[in-house]
Amino acid sequence: KAIISGIAYDSFTEENLKLREQNYQTAVYLVFTLMGQFVQTEVHSAMGRADCVLKTADSVYIFEFKLSGNGSAEDALNQIKENGYAEKYKADGKKIVLIGSSFDEETRTIKDWKTEALEK
Repeated sequence: KAIISGIAYDSFTEENLKLREQNYQTAVYLVFTLMGQFVQTEVHSAMGRADCVLKTADSVYIFEFKLSGNGSAEDALNQIKENGYAEKYKADGKKIVLIGSSFDEETRTIKDWKTEALEK
């Protein structure tokens, strides 16, 4: 949260709201990369793109991000499930964790998140 709070305020218009979400996506990517983790953004699947996927030796973490005005952590979690972002990882035998997160536009940091572990 402290790292993301350091992202400078910007003055994107409503038409460029997606760019603000990308600022947060990039920050999350950089945090995991600097921790030495294998992380990807905009990961394609049959039904869409997950915002971020982190793979470890025994787990896969699938993230979807929302700006507070465009959805909640619950909405993000539902998007992962509805679009089947986890399907392509089920054959790996790893633990799969879905993470929906929303970012608060007023405080410019993480507002809330929800997680759900899938059965192997």
